[in-house]
Amino acid sequence: MMYKSYNIVKLFANSLIIVSSAIFIEILLCSLAAYAFAKTKFKGKNLIFLFFISMMIIPFQVLMLPLYMMFAKVNLINTRISLIIIYSAVLIPFALYFLTANFRRIPNEIMESARVDGASYFRIYWSIILPMGKPALITLFILDYVWIWNELVLGLIFLQSEEIKTMTVAAATILGNRYSFNQPLLLTGLFLSCLPVLILYSFAARFIMKGTTAGAVKG
Repeated sequence: MMYKSYNIVKLFANSLIIVSSAIFIEILLCSLAAYAFAKTKFKGKNLIFLFFISMMIIPFQVLMLPLYMMFAKVNLINTRISLIIIYSAVLIPFALYFLTANFRRIPNEIMESARVDGASYFRIYWSIILPMGKPALITLFILDYVWIWNELVLGLIFLQSEEIKTMTVAAATILGNRYSFNQPLLLTGLFLSCLPVLILYSFAARFIMKGTTAGAVKG
């Protein structure tokens, strides 16, 4: 299969849609949950947190067959939404652990002062937790972006139509037919697929360093 049979712009758009949607859902849910685990008290908090964290020891590969069968029953195979849901779910355990560790460093005194001034829980989340947790959020965004952008196995299984394939899946498909691809064009496409990751990392390197070390230092 020739690389020219693919629309590079379309591949790029598919990758961006899937990556951006999955990360948005994951960070939204995990930042809210991490705020609750780090700064509030409720019955069974430690047990629930341990349950979510324990999910990290389960390789997502063992879930591929059940997930495929489940999505096939609801006609979501060969759709972007299937990968968006899976990527969001797979990344939640680590994201929850990472953000909770970082949010615990935010001084409780600031939140108590905000409560005295009449701030609601959501107001504290929006005006204190998110701004002060920005390094951790940016770090998580970059780590997730790189993983999802480069992920291949799930993309090969759940994306079968040429119209919704991502850059990584298209490149792997072409490389599988080593005798019939345009090598210069393929290398150009691979470079373009790496470009967003390189740009993101160059701009966010300082946040990554700060975010990865913040959770290990107790404030």
